[in-house]
Amino acid sequence: MEYNGFLQESTLEDSYIYKSFNSANMLIEKLVKYLKTGVSLDSSYFEEQYMQIKKVAISPLSLKVLQAFDNGDIELLYSRETKIGASLPFIIRKNNNGRIVATIFIASFGVIDKNNTLSIPVKQLYALMESAYVALQMQVNPMKLQRNVALMRICSDVYVAMMIRILTKGYAITTDKILYDKAVYVITRFFLEKIWEYPNASLIESYAQINLKFIEQLDLDLVKTGYDAAQIKDINDMIQYLKTLSPRLSDLNTRYFIEQFINTFHGSSIMSLDYLPYVFFVIINVILGSFLISQTALNDLIKNVKNINHFYSELAKTI
Repeated sequence: MEYNGFLQESTLEDSYIYKSFNSANMLIEKLVKYLKTGVSLDSSYFEEQYMQIKKVAISPLSLKVLQAFDNGDIELLYSRETKIGASLPFIIRKNNNGRIVATIFIASFGVIDKNNTLSIPVKQLYALMESAYVALQMQVNPMKLQRNVALMRICSDVYVAMMIRILTKGYAITTDKILYDKAVYVITRFFLEKIWEYPNASLIESYAQINLKFIEQLDLDLVKTGYDAAQIKDINDMIQYLKTLSPRLSDLNTRYFIEQFINTFHGSSIMSLDYLPYVFFVIINVILGSFLISQTALNDLIKNVKNINHFYSELAKTI
């Protein structure tokens, strides 16, 4: 959909979280103003960080990321007049020349001093650039990513662990093993169907059950039937269904969940609730130690995910 000369990718526009931020098109208005007033920064604004990224192997993708920046596929846009906020660090858009690019709203994370130098830690800068690069690759070649089952399962396990952390803090669901398994099934299935958009329903069902340990088949069948009947389309529908699984969750609501998610993992992680590029953003930032999100809350959670050490090897194969 076009907005004054730029293109938002459809999956972002479908996000319930994005829509909630864009009440009365207020976010769109900010984006339009930022894009009109922003200055695209070349590497002369951050020469020291650029050389560090080039010389030190920050990640297996660092040379590809720098090449994408040099080619104009990634842009750092700086506006002194408008702030977007940390909750939306970057978007994929079509620029005025009709080119699809990853645009980072760098003014939310660094400042340009009197010497025209961008002041920002190198890991934060690189984590933003790499996350935007991954999002761009997902936009231009989504099927290649979708077919990587190993990467899908890593991301799914991270997503489920984050969601379960919120439910555990508020409702101590780990003390009820059956409820825990029910929640894992619902969240996993939601991620695979609606966020990853994996096309094979039977495999989704298989993967949604793979980490279940305690629930009996009869109880699981009831959860599956209820899930189907709920016709879950977005994160709000999924949370509304979760609350029906037990009286313990009866006062669960989406607003509370979002607030707790932000308080626990930091505002810059919030889009990961229902927008796949930001799931990658979370994982990349934790592995790189950028501290753009809550490193303390996420470090152990992500490091305990099975096969997380294969994340970059699988990602490098895909993009």
